[in-house]
Amino acid sequence: MKTSFYKLSEYLFSQLKKEEYLTLDLFGEESHFVRINKSKIRQSGVVKDAEVTLKYVSQNHSSARSIGFSGIEAEDLQNANTALETLRKECSELPEDPFAIIPKNNGTSDIESSGELLNPDSVFEKILPKFQNVDLVGFYQSGPNYRGNANSMGQRHWFKSDEFSFDYSIVGKDERAVKASYAGKDWKQSEFEEKANQSIELLKKLETKPIKLDKGTYRAYLAPAALFDIMHILSWDGFSESAFRQGRCGLRHLKSEKSLSSKVTIQDSYTRGNLPRFNSDGEVSPETLILIENGKLKSFLVNTRTAKEYNLESNFACDGEFPRNPEILPGLLKQEDILKSLDTGVYLSNLHYLNWSDRVGGRITGMTRYACFWVEDGEIKAPIENMRFDECIYDLLGENLEDLTDSSDFMTDTGTYGHRALGGVVAPGLLTKSFHFTL
Repeated sequence: MKTSFYKLSEYLFSQLKKEEYLTLDLFGEESHFVRINKSKIRQSGVVKDAEVTLKYVSQNHSSARSIGFSGIEAEDLQNANTALETLRKECSELPEDPFAIIPKNNGTSDIESSGELLNPDSVFEKILPKFQNVDLVGFYQSGPNYRGNANSMGQRHWFKSDEFSFDYSIVGKDERAVKASYAGKDWKQSEFEEKANQSIELLKKLETKPIKLDKGTYRAYLAPAALFDIMHILSWDGFSESAFRQGRCGLRHLKSEKSLSSKVTIQDSYTRGNLPRFNSDGEVSPETLILIENGKLKSFLVNTRTAKEYNLESNFACDGEFPRNPEILPGLLKQEDILKSLDTGVYLSNLHYLNWSDRVGGRITGMTRYACFWVEDGEIKAPIENMRFDECIYDLLGENLEDLTDSSDFMTDTGTYGHRALGGVVAPGLLTKSFHFTL
């Protein structure tokens, strides 16, 4: 795939005229996937797919177009030629783009990492025996992901990484369920079985009749998976400089009068090596970019287009200016002390259907789901019925935050919209003295 991509790139660059610039950005995958329902494999297959996006700039006119990439030279060259001619025609009819970015040579990188993935024929015997006595629903995906970038100024970047993820739920009586996932580069059967055992033990706690709580505020512990969902919402314009400038930033008040708890540090980090540092323009992001340090805003994400528009310095964020691999640094709360420190309140394993309820005010809403429990005197008493919450992020990560756990979980992005996602969220658990339920 790499050889074919660079060959296509060189051909297109040779076709450019004076004052024409072109950047090519590739997404590719070779994925084995398995769908499981009622503890049986219902679908198994292989996806081999790739797409190349052409970003064209000529005399301050710009446009972009995506084409399928098969690796069959004649077919790819024909499709690319057609796309290039279409872009030329479009740009001749478009107004000037005052913030068009002329490509630069941002250097060269070539990173390929292999992992110990399950043989496709062994998925059945490695996964299903652990769930013989429960109703298992899940989606397994595995295989190499590819990213490539090249431009007409000589820049070349390539990234290939073997990854797997198994996103699953086990369902008990009355359709109450426990949700979990196992992901990484190297499948370790002992780690998987330990996580499976934890899920099964948690499912047993759901057999008790659920408690219906009154709306109001409660002490709460949010497990890393719950914080994962909150970070996803914060990534929707929460850290974006352009969103701030345009009045739609969810964390806009961090620029002025508000701050978070001094225990909160959030960074966008590429140290795990699970996604490329280069963006779709081939610009290389810092290995670690601190966004919030000890509760204070240190930096929003700024891509080069935003930097040009507002006369700022770019930190080479992606087009959407969201953290691609956000990490919340851990605190001091020990895992074995979680229930004791919570004392009496709600234990939230997962959240669901999150959205901004007041983006400018920093408020988010959503539902509890899966294994959420009522805790009294440091002991789990019963599951709770699903409830809706509405919470201000300046309170949740601010004055109401008591502590973060001393260890974190990495939760991969299991999205497959268009192609397999890369990256994820690294998060600890969170203990708060006040969490507000509205329904």
